[in-house]
Amino acid sequence: MESSVERPAVSIVFGTDDTTPVSDHVVAWLREQGHSVTVLANPADWPEVGRRVGEAVASGAADVGVVCCWTGTGVSIAANKVPGVRAALCTDAETARGARRWNDANVLALGLRLTSAPLAEEMLSAFLGTAVDDGEGAMITRVEPGPAPAGRAGFDPALDHLVYAAPDLDAAVQDLAERCGVQPVEGGRHVGLGTRNHLLGLGGGAYLEIIGPDPEQPEPAGPRPFGIDSLTGPALVTWAVRPADLDAVVARARARGHDPGDARPMSRRTPAGDVLRWRLTASALDDGREPVSGVGSGFGDGLLPFLIDWGTTVHPTASGLPEIGLVSLTGRHPDVAGVRRALAALDVRLDVEGGERPGLTAVLRRADGVLVTLARG
Repeated sequence: MESSVERPAVSIVFGTDDTTPVSDHVVAWLREQGHSVTVLANPADWPEVGRRVGEAVASGAADVGVVCCWTGTGVSIAANKVPGVRAALCTDAETARGARRWNDANVLALGLRLTSAPLAEEMLSAFLGTAVDDGEGAMITRVEPGPAPAGRAGFDPALDHLVYAAPDLDAAVQDLAERCGVQPVEGGRHVGLGTRNHLLGLGGGAYLEIIGPDPEQPEPAGPRPFGIDSLTGPALVTWAVRPADLDAVVARARARGHDPGDARPMSRRTPAGDVLRWRLTASALDDGREPVSGVGSGFGDGLLPFLIDWGTTVHPTASGLPEIGLVSLTGRHPDVAGVRRALAALDVRLDVEGGERPGLTAVLRRADGVLVTLARG
C-alpha cells in the first residue's frame, strides 16, 4: 500500500548531547513546519538524553522523539531501553521512511558527524510523512516487551508500592478502572485514620495503593495521611520501599545525615475482617512546610520513599491482585542534589531531574499496550 501521507502537525520532543548548527537547524525547521517542539533543557550525556526523550514518547507527553549525538548510536540505544520506544538510527531518507512504514518507529536518531542540514530535512520529512503499513502490526507487537518488573526502569528494585491519593476514593477508583482496563480491588480500612484503600498489582511484588477518605468512619482526630484533606484531585503522592532490614537502613541513613524517622506500627482491616499489620517510617525531616504526606515525605515532597516492613503479615500482592505493568517511575525537584543525597543515604534509587514543581510520575502499561500516566504536580 502507499504509505506516504500528509501528516498533520505533531508534538515532538528533541534532545541532543551537543548543540551544533545542525541540531539548531533541526529544531528551527520542525517549528517552521508547524510542529510543536519541546527541547530538553540542560543538555546532558547521551544516556540521559536518550532516556528522557524515550520516556516522553512512551508516556504520551510527545507523539514523536528526535535524538542526536555524535554518531547517533548512543542516544538510539538509550532511547530503546525505555519500554514502548522504537528508536531508529537513520542516515538517509529511505531508511527513515522504512523505519516508519515497517517498524512504526517513534523516535528518530541522527548522527551529528555525518548529517547535514539538508539531509536532516529529508529524513525528517520522510519520517514524519510516512504511515505504518496496516499489515505490520503483528510484527511490531512481537518486539514489544511485556510489563516491566519493578527495578527495571530507573527506580529501586525494593519498590513495595506507589501511593495514589484522592479526595474522592470511589471516583478515583472508577477513573483508574476505565483508564487502566482493570478493576482495582478493595484493600480495607485504616481504622482511626479515616481512610480506606483499593489495590492494583504492578508486577514484581509491587502494587499501587489508591487511598482516600472513608465516609463510614468518624472524622479522625488529626489530618488524614498523604495530605488527603488538602487534595483537590487524585495525585501520585509518594512511594514505599521494602528493605530486607528496616531498622538497619534507618540506622545507616541517620549515620549518613538523613533521618527517615522512627518505625511505627500500622494496621488495616480487610473486607473479610482480617487485620493486617506492618511497620513504616515517618520522616523526622521537615523543610518547614506541611509535609505532603504523613509518612516520610516532608523534605523531598514525596520523592523520598518511606520504608515498610510487613513482618509476618502476608504481602498484599500474594493474594493475586489484578495487574497492570509498571514501565517507569521518575521524579523532579528543584533541589535535585539534596534529594539524591537523601536517596543515597537510604540506599534506594530513583531517577530525579530538576523542575520548579516537585512531583513523581509513574507510567503504566495496560495489557493492550496502551500507556497510562499517573503524576503529581
